[in-house]
Amino acid sequence: MTMKFEYGMELTWVGRAVDVFRKGEEAIKAAFPIEEDNVPPPPPLEEIIPVVIPEDATPEEREEAVESAVNTRANETLNRMIGMGVEGIKARFMAAGLGEDYAKREATRLAKEFVMFDLGIITHVDPYKSGNTEKSANTAWKRKEMIYEAEPPTQRSPRRRIGRGQEAYNTNQDAVTQQPSSIAVARLNDRILTCLREKWEPVGYRDRIGAPGVQWNGEREIEITSYIHRTMEQAEVFYRTATAGFEALGVKMETSKDAGGGGHLHVTYNKRGGGLKKDTMFNLVWETVARPYINWAFNDPNDATTSRAPIDQMNIIMNGGHFTFAKGASVRWAQPAHRQSMPSFDEDGSTREYTTEFRLFQMPKTWEEQKAHIEFVEAWAGAAEDKRYFESIEPIRPFKGGKAKAFKSAEECLQLFGEFIVNRLGLDYDVYRPIIEPNLVTKFEHYGHELT
Repeated sequence: MTMKFEYGMELTWVGRAVDVFRKGEEAIKAAFPIEEDNVPPPPPLEEIIPVVIPEDATPEEREEAVESAVNTRANETLNRMIGMGVEGIKARFMAAGLGEDYAKREATRLAKEFVMFDLGIITHVDPYKSGNTEKSANTAWKRKEMIYEAEPPTQRSPRRRIGRGQEAYNTNQDAVTQQPSSIAVARLNDRILTCLREKWEPVGYRDRIGAPGVQWNGEREIEITSYIHRTMEQAEVFYRTATAGFEALGVKMETSKDAGGGGHLHVTYNKRGGGLKKDTMFNLVWETVARPYINWAFNDPNDATTSRAPIDQMNIIMNGGHFTFAKGASVRWAQPAHRQSMPSFDEDGSTREYTTEFRLFQMPKTWEEQKAHIEFVEAWAGAAEDKRYFESIEPIRPFKGGKAKAFKSAEECLQLFGEFIVNRLGLDYDVYRPIIEPNLVTKFEHYGHELT
């Protein structure tokens, strides 16, 4: 299913990095497997048989020996020296903007230089320029001797890799706090992101700039931001991969006892980019004021981050203020860094660079729930693009002291929400009732003073 808009997810789990590391390296690998795990480890340095090219070898014989070594040792050499194989280097070149064919050619060339460096034929490697490599009389055994001199035996590891220690997941702790070091967390994040990318790429695409991210918010929660999704298949693959990984590590989703977090959606126009148009945003925000039960129905019942009452936000807009609402608002324009400067607009009223952030969703407990969230935004934002949509939004009911006076019970809100999604948006109410009913009932029962 190709969608009208494209989406980026913000998914949040409640957990601490230290608890993840306590599971151990093997558990982390099982939760977020990557292709590198299936590559046999390189042999210890002591077991590598050096290739010595005779000094009197002809240029043809030298080239033949090097080509043979490249063909048989390229990935082993690269993994041992820099922690990635030829395909990994190719991916880095592509991420830097090179075309696939060019990236493949450059990765092959770079692999050859690393092998030549490992054999002692050249003395330096330039990742970006071919040629101009300095010849050297050093043999492989001489270079091996130099490594031993530079790294004492007590610190030496046969499989040592740049940026990848042997005990990356279970011993890299800060000596004072006993928390995982920043380097260890960075390695964990890299594994998570690599796993998500490898699962997503077969159904994804490469014509957009951007990558997912991992953010540990103190010692309370972990937040994952996704690639941009244009199809339900892409969204499903990403959601299921991330969810399965954290579930395997025992990291829980937000529950009624946890505050903060959620499952927000960032929305831009499919294949065009930019946040929703100014008129569309006005319609959506006005409707969140006229129908506050939309936010109550989708949000966590105990979420107290809804900021000022929606009517206060509308007062700002009506008085000429910007469409840049406080972070807790249910719909807003946003940049990746959540900056709230005034966006610029194209001639058709679309924002440049911004996305539209729907912050009204709780963390989806299942893929079916996340799919329902996306389908709701597809229908709601799609309908709100109609210039006449505003005419059919019901009047804003009275608020007093920032509290809604007209919505007295969960049952009334359930009926109103049902009429809204069926009659206005054409969605199946049976899909949404299991999501919204527990939220509304709990909200009215325990958090009625927060119904703003």
